[in-house]
Amino acid sequence: MKQILTRFRSFDHPVRLLLNQFTINAGFYMLMPYLAARLSGDLELADWTAGLILGVRNFSQQGMFLIGGTLADRFGYKPLIVAGCALRTGGFALLGLATPSRHC
Repeated sequence: MKQILTRFRSFDHPVRLLLNQFTINAGFYMLMPYLAARLSGDLELADWTAGLILGVRNFSQQGMFLIGGTLADRFGYKPLIVAGCALRTGGFALLGLATPSRHC
């Protein structure tokens, strides 16, 4: 692991940035099918509900740069990063604790 980190640090800054962005995007697009299967399969939500949840999630991650940037300018970057990490952690914890509804 240390060799991988040393090799990564030896790359120029643009290459490191490109690799970092690639891994972020790969992780994001690997998560979407898992969430779709969890919502519509395990949690037995209707397909339109799962699609709506995934759409809102995608919009909130990809489309709210203006609001996030404005809040970061107002309150500082570190508090917003911590709040975002806490919000994501809470969301994933709730997803992990969710159980399917049992209809009588």
